[in-house]
Amino acid sequence: MPESRINEIGYKGVWQPGMVYCESNFVTDDRSIWVCIKEQSTQRPGPGPDWRPAVKRGRDGMDARQ
Repeated sequence: MPESRINEIGYKGVWQPGMVYCESNFVTDDRSIWVCIKEQSTQRPGPGPDWRPAVKRGRDGMDARQ
């Protein structure tokens, strides 16, 4: 991996429309974490050629109160 790409690797927060995400950027969307696998993408994470799921959303938990 070229050195210039190292700063681009990592978690970028909640996916935002209009932002350009680079390969190896991670974002949160729809309670899941996605990794960008394209050189650049503005597409919303989901099934398709730009993103792959890294962590699938969990099930809704129960309230801690009994």
